Amino acid sequence: GLEVVNELDLERYVGCVVANEVWPTFDAEAFRAQAIVARSFVLYQMSRRPNAPFDVSATQGSQVYRGIRPDAVGRRAVEAAEYTRGIVCTWRDRDEDRLFCAYYSAACGGMSQSAALLGPEGDAPPLRGGVKCDYCKIAPADTYRWGPVRLAADEVLSRLIERYPDLASLGGITAITPLEQTLSGRLISLRITGENGANHDVLAERFRLAVGPTVIRSTDCRIRVKDGEVIFENGKGYGHGLGLCQWGMQGLAQAGKHAPEILRFYYPDAKLTRAY
Repeated sequence: GLEVVNELDLERYVGCVVANEVWPTFDAEAFRAQAIVARSFVLYQMSRRPNAPFDVSATQGSQVYRGIRPDAVGRRAVEAAEYTRGIVCTWRDRDEDRLFCAYYSAACGGMSQSAALLGPEGDAPPLRGGVKCDYCKIAPADTYRWGPVRLAADEVLSRLIERYPDLASLGGITAITPLEQTLSGRLISLRITGENGANHDVLAERFRLAVGPTVIRSTDCRIRVKDGEVIFENGKGYGHGLGLCQWGMQGLAQAGKHAPEILRFYYPDAKLTRAY
């Protein structure tokens, strides 16, 4: 087969990402903050994958990249990339400025969560979460608050099995129980109980991605099983809630904050460094 890789200048890439990762109506400072975050994210990934055939994917698995966008939004995104050229988010580790994986999501729903649950790479001080955010209240109603969403329990299990085939041994889902939650109530890990009484424990974010990230908009929700259905209710926010909150970023920009202030708000202990 063929593996087609789009090679391009890093700043051109950043402009293309910003054009697709922010809402067209966002303020200029939100565009600039997003440009710095997108650049930080891709440079961090490049540092981790020096011998890989490509650095990042073009999807939400990395950052959304769809090539050059020739409209007004695309031009604003290019301007944001040029204005912030070479600037990245770092944290001070001993005597060295280190890149970190600058995660971001659409709306945190009220508080960010720690990226440490994803492994050692998420345990940098700027990603430890617990940032209280009232600014994403300006997000559309189904982004800031959502639910209830109802799915047949068999459908939920079928989607889980596609990613985790060993879950077929459950036979069916009779209960989904929170094992660990953040102080704000966001689910960290879940226990799925099958018809045969067996249990399977899974990270809530992996459960969400398997069932469908647009179906379960965030792990900040309540889950219950009733009459053959899995019900997701009292949902808050959209996305994994790690790092920067994009609608909160816009709220801060509307309040008169500049990109550096926005980034320091969502990434405590971070600083801005010129990489080149």
